Amino acid sequence: MQRYAGLNETGVIDEPTKEKMHQPRCGLPDVSGQNRRLRKKRYNIQGNWDKTDLTYKFVSYGDPTVLSLSESDIRYAVERAFAVWSEVAPLTFTEMWYGDADINIDFRRFYHGDNFPFDGAGGVLAHAFFPGEGIGGDTHFDEDEPWSVGTGTGVDIFVTASHEFGHALGLHHSSSPGSLMSPYYNYYDMNTFTLPDDDRQGIQTLYGRRHYRNNPDSDEAPRTSIPENPTPPIVITENPNIIPGANPPISPQQCQPVFDAIADLRGELFFFHNEYFWRKRAGDGDMSGPWRIHSFWEGIPDDVRKIDAVYERLTDGRIFFFAGPRYWIFEDRYAQDRTYYLRDIGLPDDGIDAALQWRRNGKIYFFKDDIYWRFKDDAMDYGYPKDISKWTGVPAYIDAVFQARSLDGTYFVKDDLYWKFNDGVIEVEYGYPRDFALDFLGCTPRFIPNRNDVNVISPILGNQMGNSTAAWTVSAPNTLTLTTLVSLSVMFYWRT
Repeated sequence: MQRYAGLNETGVIDEPTKEKMHQPRCGLPDVSGQNRRLRKKRYNIQGNWDKTDLTYKFVSYGDPTVLSLSESDIRYAVERAFAVWSEVAPLTFTEMWYGDADINIDFRRFYHGDNFPFDGAGGVLAHAFFPGEGIGGDTHFDEDEPWSVGTGTGVDIFVTASHEFGHALGLHHSSSPGSLMSPYYNYYDMNTFTLPDDDRQGIQTLYGRRHYRNNPDSDEAPRTSIPENPTPPIVITENPNIIPGANPPISPQQCQPVFDAIADLRGELFFFHNEYFWRKRAGDGDMSGPWRIHSFWEGIPDDVRKIDAVYERLTDGRIFFFAGPRYWIFEDRYAQDRTYYLRDIGLPDDGIDAALQWRRNGKIYFFKDDIYWRFKDDAMDYGYPKDISKWTGVPAYIDAVFQARSLDGTYFVKDDLYWKFNDGVIEVEYGYPRDFALDFLGCTPRFIPNRNDVNVISPILGNQMGNSTAAWTVSAPNTLTLTTLVSLSVMFYWRT
């Protein structure tokens, strides 16, 4: 115990040992049958998966009356925790909503059927099982802990999940000072955390090194690999022709344009309009930009004047840009040395309106006018395209669609309005559409939106409210005014 706690190995329960014994820790034992004779202070491996493309699934998020975190907070921290390991090893983690996953994530209390009961707040925080069939890879968190994300208070779920996923990948506890796989809880800032060498060597012993395009001999991830806050994850290393503040030749402002595409990239929201883009960090109310697209995203041809759609692939973090009949695949800021064409994958040559990899099922969706396509990897699913009315309450002819790590649901944008789609009940939530610039960009309301060209499914009546209803809404005040004037004129006439 003293060895793994980083204490002097006296064999005596002294005060430092007593203090450490009361510190929160992982529920796995420090010494297994394979490492009882291990003396060297370094990582300890326990086995590995026979594949590098792994799946995970949330079994439950715990009792909301007990748990101190929202579902979106938990999902965000878990994604960041998986990225800790996929940055340095050739691993991918894909969320599943149905079926059997390699790693099942669950929040439980006390005895929960695996012979490793939790003990309430304090003490054991979580445990995970080494790779294998059945319960192998599964990761359980004690529901009673005061969980937090990035605040430095309570128990940080990012730190705990990063440690437990190390077990789920095959690492045992380490006796190396400062190791993430130390059995005792230590807080690390999610935004500045770098995997210690001891843990990196351990995971690379099991799965090898991840090589990056810019430097194939390096296993260190570029700064753009993990979303960071406040330091942006996709780093602008030089001035990409920032629009000057005084009388620029073209001066789009964040509250003025209707955006052509919106995407969550590395945990930040990116907004694209013509040749410019803005960015907004999670938890930060300020937008930065605009910047010229061509000066930042290297590889987009000069003749591209507008981006139609953007999405980040969940399995490997590659970013797809669509413009007209073409698309490009990016690794961070750099395009692959190839241009792809929509016609080669069965999509229309005149471009698409929006694209999304839906976290609910991992499928990729492309939207055009009033229809959509669904893809798995590079193959279109049977029976597509389908009518967009399948997405109950979503209008046709959308401009953008996106999900955000820090938000629940899926967001469809058309003109200056947006609709929040509930991924659980599969329909637009009540109270939408709303003003996009007001809610997302902090802009001042400018006018009551004209909904004449918006077809909305009424969440109360369930019927289609088309142009006639909207037109009546707009014209009703004028009709009332005219009626009043006529009445007054008649009264004046008879009085005379």
